[in-house]
Amino acid sequence: SGRVIQNEYNLPPPSGAAGIVTGFISITGSGNMIYASQSHPDGSDHGKALDAFDISTSPPSLVTWAPSGDAGFELRAVNQLVFADFDVFDFSSANPTIVGSFPMVNVQAVQGDQVLALGYHFDYLVIDVSNPSAPVETEDVADIGSENPFFNPNATLGGNNIFVADGQGGELQGRHPPDHGGHLLSLSRVR
Repeated sequence: SGRVIQNEYNLPPPSGAAGIVTGFISITGSGNMIYASQSHPDGSDHGKALDAFDISTSPPSLVTWAPSGDAGFELRAVNQLVFADFDVFDFSSANPTIVGSFPMVNVQAVQGDQVLALGYHFDYLVIDVSNPSAPVETEDVADIGSENPFFNPNATLGGNNIFVADGQGGELQGRHPPDHGGHLLSLSRVR
């Protein structure tokens, strides 16, 4: 057992941020880095930015930031990559760059160099990040059960499998009980 130690930091906005800086919209982390999205226009028509903070210092220090346009509501760090909605940013240098864009809503799971993302078209994308400067979509797996607009499906990777909790939608196979529109756990294989 242990005890919770809570610290609160008032982090200054990055230099060069123009206009009103709002609170954080979304946050993720990897190692000693946290990445946060917030509104601080960069002087153009971009409304949000991704800030990278080193949490090994006290208080955490801003390492860099990058304008993210409309991206930044859903964040997920995968090593030095930050998935921000549909865009992928590489934060391995002082000048973060977009290294990919995918038709996705958010990252559902990470396993090694494989990222599983919920796609815009009721599908799941498997994105290979073994080359961080050029992530590539390797699979697009249809998931009819996730078409219910009132249900946010959840999925994970397990070995070469994709497991999806589809709520009450989906195909007939795998239903339990079979007669009552039960819950579906879809299983798809990744090559």
